[in-house]
Amino acid sequence: PAILIAVSLHEFAHGYVSYKLGDPTPKATGRLSLNPLAHLDPVGTLCLLLFYFGWAKPVQVNPYYYKDKRKGMALVGLAGPMMNFLIALICAFAMEIILKMTGG
Repeated sequence: PAILIAVSLHEFAHGYVSYKLGDPTPKATGRLSLNPLAHLDPVGTLCLLLFYFGWAKPVQVNPYYYKDKRKGMALVGLAGPMMNFLIALICAFAMEIILKMTGG
């Protein structure tokens, strides 16, 4: 379940940033969703189950809508990894609280 949440948030971040930069494509293709089914790639999911390595369905973006195409693509590209980093920070903070509460 955790990987589904992480993948959904990662791909949502790409779509959200692109949408905020003026691109309607992620919304039009249903990718501004936290529903894992919107982001799962069938082959990538099968590979994840079989080989512990997989991938999600890439979010389609159209840089034509960005004011600065190069900067827009960089921001959209960084959005997913930054979401992963944010998830890691939240989990580390939660783990710290749990350890302090349980005396571990």
